[in-house]
Amino acid sequence: AQFPCDMCGAQCPEEADLGMHRTTYHELGTFNEELGIEIFWCDVCPITCRSKVELDFHIRGCHEEF
Repeated sequence: AQFPCDMCGAQCPEEADLGMHRTTYHELGTFNEELGIEIFWCDVCPITCRSKVELDFHIRGCHEEF
């Protein structure tokens, strides 16, 4: 099954890929029902953050080359 992006229609093969796509291309989070919060996906490593600010801090601290 494909997971389409509601912003641009891109088709993602897995739900996690859709989350990464939303954060990377649209700077949006994805609501995580299990946690009850919106999460933001790092496109370099398999970490998620609770806010875009936290994600930006993570990227600056851990992935300087990007």
